Amino acid sequence: MDYRELLQELWHLVGYNGFVSTCLELKEGMLFYERDLLLAAYASGLETIIVSALYWACLDSVDALEETASCAERLLGDMPGRLLRRDSPIDVQALVESFLATNGWVLVERLPIYIGTFVHYGRGDYNLDDNPDHTLRQVQLALNRGKDDLARELFGALGATVLRGERIRPCWCKMAHPRLSIWLKGLDNMVNALKATTQLSFPFEDIDQERRRKHNNSIVIDLEAFRNLRRPGGFMVIGQDNLPPQDEVDKIMADYFFGEKCRLPWGALKGIRKHKRQLTPLLLAILENELLREREIQQQACGPVLLAIHLSGRLRLKAAVDPLITILTECTAPGVHLVQTIFALERMVDLASGRLVDLARERSSLLLDLALADILEHASPCERVYEALATIWNRNNPSQQQGFLIGALVNYGDPRALSLLEEARKGGDLELCRELNRAIAKLRTTNP
Repeated sequence: MDYRELLQELWHLVGYNGFVSTCLELKEGMLFYERDLLLAAYASGLETIIVSALYWACLDSVDALEETASCAERLLGDMPGRLLRRDSPIDVQALVESFLATNGWVLVERLPIYIGTFVHYGRGDYNLDDNPDHTLRQVQLALNRGKDDLARELFGALGATVLRGERIRPCWCKMAHPRLSIWLKGLDNMVNALKATTQLSFPFEDIDQERRRKHNNSIVIDLEAFRNLRRPGGFMVIGQDNLPPQDEVDKIMADYFFGEKCRLPWGALKGIRKHKRQLTPLLLAILENELLREREIQQQACGPVLLAIHLSGRLRLKAAVDPLITILTECTAPGVHLVQTIFALERMVDLASGRLVDLARERSSLLLDLALADILEHASPCERVYEALATIWNRNNPSQQQGFLIGALVNYGDPRALSLLEEARKGGDLELCRELNRAIAKLRTTNP
């Protein structure tokens, strides 16, 4: 038996008769009928056959892999037309529609990932020295920017390293972009399927060694093994998010970011600093996850985004400047995320001042102006920084708004701010004038 027989089995399963007979077989194996479990078992059977067919085709030749990939794409593309029949019973129609909208959609979404994984593996187009956390962050950024082809290309190379034994951190399943999460769980399914169905040891060696081993051992594929796996309980996947931590970074992410309280205990920072390099791509990925960020900020929840903001400042992560500034612009109301972002940028204002000055020129809202002033007052003396503070001051003419900005001008300490304060004193109310007088006196003291 070879990959062509697996494709023949796939052709049968994604047809109407194959779907009905398989679902009836699965239902008979259930003590209590559960539709979602039935469809999940059916989908896992398809997934197992697809992954195994791609693997055995990859061992055969590049041409065989291309043939198998094309056939799998065609079969899944034709699946809705073959499953949806107007003359079928209404309960079957409902089951088919539910499958196509859920598990079937996920399977179609994962197919390019499986193909990309084996294409990269078959060509040897991957690097075992690449950091998977860096790669996954790049995949997530590509998805955020709508660059799906780039995301699949990067993920395919990562998948090839997983075939060689690379490990994905469990925390990614909890913090990844939704589509990336689907791909990651698919990668987990792929590994479990290959472990269960291949007679070769996993993880695999490079493609040349695997081909020699297959040729020398005359390995035969047992199709009955695949049929057994699609029974309920036959293909039980242990999710990456349920695996125990394997190093200190895993433990930090599990205990502090995704534990019950999601907080940093007293004294934990010292240990975290030791792992700054390994934690950096994980912190950045959390900050760059738009949906995770939006949900947490809206709910004003103390979650992984808030902790990542705090640690980015404490660790002075230069690469976090842009995502922190994005968060600064997204906070439309006062809250804990805005406060922590201001604190974080204050700690590395020397790294962020250029971007903050540009932002002061581009954007205008009272809340953002106040935040920018709070941060820039800690910057080193610089013409551009003073001009940005002056721009913010002049943009907020009403006296009640300027009152919030007086401290920033005084704390920054540029003597040119005296003229701005004195001009404001001419038209201000009594209370504001008193505050301005105190500010002018303090500024003159620091600039005799």
